[in-house]
Amino acid sequence: MFDKISSKSLKRVLVLKYIVQLLGVPFVMGGGMLIILFTITTLKGVDYAVDNFFYEYFKLGNLYIPLWLFTILSFGAVVIPTNILSVLPFCKLILDCIMQDSEITTEMELSNELPAYELLSFRNSKKFLCDTFSRKRNVELFIYDENKTKYRIFWNESYGSYEKAEQIICDGKRLKISYFKRSKIIFRCELIE
Repeated sequence: MFDKISSKSLKRVLVLKYIVQLLGVPFVMGGGMLIILFTITTLKGVDYAVDNFFYEYFKLGNLYIPLWLFTILSFGAVVIPTNILSVLPFCKLILDCIMQDSEITTEMELSNELPAYELLSFRNSKKFLCDTFSRKRNVELFIYDENKTKYRIFWNESYGSYEKAEQIICDGKRLKISYFKRSKIIFRCELIE
């Protein structure tokens, strides 16, 4: 399933994907929101917009909110809830990158699988926002063993064959997995039964 990528390379790729998810996407969305609001104020004239952007108000019912504060609040309302669940797994992945004893191999019996709900995206099949426009197939799942321990599978077509991944995920009941100790991200998976 992960026959084209090493565990170190997978760590690097996932750290970059999490950085884009946590920092890049909010920056782009916030910048887009500022451009839209600045364009709205520009309708009164460029000099007026440059001089008064931070003094302009947005009326919300009977409440007048400064335009810059409205921008920050709207940006936070959209971005923070979508990414807050990704912060802890990202920190655990960073710890796995720093620590030496971060790889564990074990056998497990698959009891349940769910979509990766901590990563919110526009498309269900591509949970990392940086993969949204990629043509490669992705699998982002949480799988649970018989003890209800949650493991993460972030697989991309460039990591290995899709047929092998589909067979393991759909048909697998007993698996031999290698995963990162703290983040519980699987980087090797073999079908036993």
